[in-house]
Amino acid sequence: MRLLKFFWPAMCLLLMSCNQSEFKSPLLDKGIYDGKIGDDELIIFVDSIFFEINVTSFDTIPVTGDDSTLFSRILSFKRIKHNQSFDIYRGFYVHKRGMAVEVRYPFAVVVQNNRVSFISEEYNGLVKQLDTGRLLRGEILLDNEKTFLFFWRNREELLLEKRKNEDYKSDLNRYKVPIFESFNFSENLIYGRADGYWTETPYLDDPYVKILSRGMVNFWKGEKELVLKMDIYTPMNDSLSLRPLVLLVHGGAYYIGNKQSETEKILAEQLVERGYVVASIDYRMGFRLRGYDIERSGYKALQDVHASLRYLSAHSEKFGIDPMHVYVAGTSAGAIASLNVAYLDNNERPESTFKGRFVEDLGDIETSGNDYTETFQVKGVGNMWGAVIDTAIIDKEKNIPVISFHGTDDEIVPFGHDHPFEFAVILNRLVTGKMYGSKPIHEHLDRLNIDNKLIVFEGQGHEPQLDNFKQVNERMNVISKEIVAFFHKYTVPQIFFSDDVLQIGVDERMQGVEYKVDNGNATSIVVSGGIKVEPGALENRIIWFEDARTYSFDVVAENHLAGVNRNRLIVELVKPDR
Repeated sequence: MRLLKFFWPAMCLLLMSCNQSEFKSPLLDKGIYDGKIGDDELIIFVDSIFFEINVTSFDTIPVTGDDSTLFSRILSFKRIKHNQSFDIYRGFYVHKRGMAVEVRYPFAVVVQNNRVSFISEEYNGLVKQLDTGRLLRGEILLDNEKTFLFFWRNREELLLEKRKNEDYKSDLNRYKVPIFESFNFSENLIYGRADGYWTETPYLDDPYVKILSRGMVNFWKGEKELVLKMDIYTPMNDSLSLRPLVLLVHGGAYYIGNKQSETEKILAEQLVERGYVVASIDYRMGFRLRGYDIERSGYKALQDVHASLRYLSAHSEKFGIDPMHVYVAGTSAGAIASLNVAYLDNNERPESTFKGRFVEDLGDIETSGNDYTETFQVKGVGNMWGAVIDTAIIDKEKNIPVISFHGTDDEIVPFGHDHPFEFAVILNRLVTGKMYGSKPIHEHLDRLNIDNKLIVFEGQGHEPQLDNFKQVNERMNVISKEIVAFFHKYTVPQIFFSDDVLQIGVDERMQGVEYKVDNGNATSIVVSGGIKVEPGALENRIIWFEDARTYSFDVVAENHLAGVNRNRLIVELVKPDR
């Protein structure tokens, strides 16, 4: 009996001394911790911290249904003294035991006079031998378990390690919305030389028939070597060294126009302020009123477009472009050249381009204009009221997306399958063959499962973006907006999920969420209504909270062009019928 009287006060003194562990305030930061209590693995969320709390100040703390029970437990915890203030670190935890769905348990860590207590539905106890820092380690005396020898309580290790904050900040705006207020403009850069009639002429309000007849006098002078020029637009103060290129090709029936046409200028400015490098070119124009000569003029335009892209590829470092990521867009004749540079191969050259009785061989597509041999890759085409001689040139292997715009009453370039220059009924059949306009191009691309989009302007003629006074109208805004969105789609990464909606059973074992990224790499994963099992940007195993309001899984991806995209998968929890 004397031994017991001596041992009990000594043991109480020892416990009191153990409770006086020193630590630096604050004890915990807001954030996520990977933890263990004994053999139980937990993920712990500290979402709020309150200092100098007492019983009378509880009404100043936001209280939910779960919190009211938690606070009652705090007040009833016998190691908390009611006449003294204390600090509360509040949050919730979930078990990490391989299940896809877990219950969230509210908890509190209470600090009073250097005494630290962990309080929850499952674990209550005093924390001893506490080491603080990023790694919080100690022992917990579990009050909510049976005691041994009246006073001896079960000790379990408590370990909390804070996860590093994952930075999800990425620039989703580049290539999507304007981010540059100004641009550098380089005018009349020479990209090649080739024989032809002319490379530019102002747009006129006269009918095409008068324009064509006026040009006849130039043919008596014959062809001469022409200088081929381009204008370059680059974003000002852009530090990026690799950017996608957009090449713009003006229209004008291979007869009129220049690289500074209003439509091309508007598109160039819309694209460069979003981060693209834009080039607008002049090319060889003019033809005699003979079918094969019109066809040859179109082929020369194609050769010049190809020559300009070889030049830009050869000087890619100078202009800060990625020649393997090129878009080509044009109006009318420029659209025809754009479609052909994307899809036409040398073995599909028109017969008229070869050597004949009165004409010389024009050579292959890539053998005119300059001696550059650098390669490039077309990633998409902007076809504004253009056409092709034969849709068969569009083959599935190249798989180049196309966005098309066309008026249904176009009399210059057919919307469907017909002769161009519909107003010149006899002349057009004598000197031109039928062409496939945007409607059959769209239908052919659909058959090949090549991504494309057709915007139809009902009742509109050629150049639907211009009004009766040759000024741009509201349809130009539609064209700009659609081209920006279409090119953005293929500039940034594309993220695909195996399901449109992911259904998770509440009793299922944990599985990873499947996704695929094209044109880039995943950089981070953002979860709503759950938590990644392990810290790490690309961890795709998720514990979902049973009581969350919404559930989703977002993948953020980036590529070498600084193109960033984010896609979301909606998750549904399925409870079994019981």
